[in-house]
Amino acid sequence: MPGIQPLDSESLKQAMSNGETKGAEPNDPFALRARDYERARQDSRLLTPELAARLATLMAPQRFTFFIETPYSVAAALAATAKRKFEPRPALSFATLNEAQVSIVVGHGPKATETDIIEKVVIKRGSAVIQPLRSNLLPIQIQNGFGAVQINAQGTFMFPFAVFEPSAPVTIVMIGRAQNFEWTLVPSELAQMK
Repeated sequence: MPGIQPLDSESLKQAMSNGETKGAEPNDPFALRARDYERARQDSRLLTPELAARLATLMAPQRFTFFIETPYSVAAALAATAKRKFEPRPALSFATLNEAQVSIVVGHGPKATETDIIEKVVIKRGSAVIQPLRSNLLPIQIQNGFGAVQINAQGTFMFPFAVFEPSAPVTIVMIGRAQNFEWTLVPSELAQMK
C-alpha cells in the first residue's frame, strides 16, 4: 500500500539501504509541490486547474517551515548520517521507530518579517479535526543578519498513521500566535510519502 506506513523488518532494511545510497529523504510537502511545479513546467499537459491551485501555495507567504517525520524517514536519516560519519549502520528496531508514529515538525518561517510562532497543529480530514496524540514545543532564538534576536518556537506534533492514509486529502493546520497557516495534501502527494 502506498503512502506512510508502519515499518516491518523488510521496510526497515529498505529505509536504511535507501538512506545509505540516496541520503536522507525527508517528507517535505513544500519540496514535493515544487517538484510538481517543475514537472508541469516541462510538460504543460500536466498543468490542470487543480494543480495550478495547489501550486499557488508556493507563492504565498510561508509563516512556518515544516516536514513530516515518519519511522521510514527517521531510519533513512540515521543510516545516511552513520554512512556520512563512517560509522557502522545503526541497530534500529522497527517496533521502537513505529511508536513515534507520524510527526509534523514545525519551525519558524524563512522570512523574519513573515514568520509566526507555532502554538499547535491539528489536521483536518473530511469533517474531522484530529488533535495531536502528543506535542512538544521548544522556545528558540533566531538572529537576523543585523544581529537582532527574536524569540520563536519549534514544535513536534505526533499523529496516528491512519490520518495520512492516501484515500482523501488532509489539511495540516499550523496554529500560530498571530494567525493560522494551512497546507492541504492531496492523495497523490500523500501516496508519495514514506
